[in-house]
Amino acid sequence: MQMSAKEQSARKAENKQLKLCIEFILEECRMILPGVQALFGFQLIAVFNQRFSDLSIYDKEIHLAAIFFTVASVGLLMGPAAYHRITSPQSMPPELCTVGTRLVCAGMAMLMVSTTLDIYLVTKMILENMQVGIICSAVVLLFFSTVWYVYPIANRRDHDHHHSDVSTPVAL
Repeated sequence: MQMSAKEQSARKAENKQLKLCIEFILEECRMILPGVQALFGFQLIAVFNQRFSDLSIYDKEIHLAAIFFTVASVGLLMGPAAYHRITSPQSMPPELCTVGTRLVCAGMAMLMVSTTLDIYLVTKMILENMQVGIICSAVVLLFFSTVWYVYPIANRRDHDHHHSDVSTPVAL
């Protein structure tokens, strides 16, 4: 059964939108990863710093947790490219948009937790005050949560309502 010109045009537009979605996801990962990798390097170097031995075992465990969250972030942010290479290197399947979006969002969540834990440790070390460390890390967590999740989700609902005919929805 042949498609009408209108159906072909709609299909072409849908394929173009899909290609743009996938390109955006992969480009976002390429932009985010160097910063996460730099953070990972600094986290590893900190262990060999003379002051690291002054930390309590509790604070060392927090630092280790931050490292693991950073590693998880790297893995998740590299996920869309790996998924694409393994499942469909010669094409761009529609599910790659959804899978890629989920992986990037999860990777950013891991980065948010890692950074929050590091802010706690650095603030506590500099000011020698655990309560201030907790407050500062809570502020950072609230900031990242708002900028990276709350604000975009609120705008997505508004955008979906006003522009449903312009963009291809991606299921999260």
